Amino acid sequence: MRKDVCELCPTPLTEEGLAFVCWLGCTFCGTCAEPDRRCPNCGGELVLRPRRPGLEVEVRRRVEAFNDCWRRGDVAGLLSHISDDCVYCASVGPEPGQTYVGRREVERGFRLMLAYEDLEDASAGEVLVLGNRAVCEWSYHRTDGDGRRLEIRGCDLFVFEGTKIRRKDAFTKALPCEGSVLPGGEHPPSV
Repeated sequence: MRKDVCELCPTPLTEEGLAFVCWLGCTFCGTCAEPDRRCPNCGGELVLRPRRPGLEVEVRRRVEAFNDCWRRGDVAGLLSHISDDCVYCASVGPEPGQTYVGRREVERGFRLMLAYEDLEDASAGEVLVLGNRAVCEWSYHRTDGDGRRLEIRGCDLFVFEGTKIRRKDAFTKALPCEGSVLPGGEHPPSV
């Protein structure tokens, strides 16, 4: 029988979330399983509890739906995919990358980023899923202040809690497009 609460603290244990179990079935959240991953009851090794079948398929479907909302600039659609306590780590800002916490702040961050991006030719790449985590590649083009055409490529790291995105962390790199001229007059190398 699956347990839905950690044996040491009141943390809920969902079917989709991380949980650790010993050979006797004692079940703990990730925080209580650390640092040595030994069961405080029997001393046995705590191992990652298997997740329910189909989770990775659902996570992939959710990431693809989220990406579709992003390409359309559909903020309401984006918000339907996040948890109330979501954390969004944007790829631009002072940290590097501004961090937004909670539904209201994440919405503000999404709106700011969507206003910055020209998503006319945006494309999402492959989605890789491992349990409740996913990685997705993406790209789009924009013109900088000097008129140079740039290809913006990046990836998003997602952490899910159930079927909702709990964390979205974005990373980018900007590459001059073929034929663009870099500062100083040189052309970017061909790849």
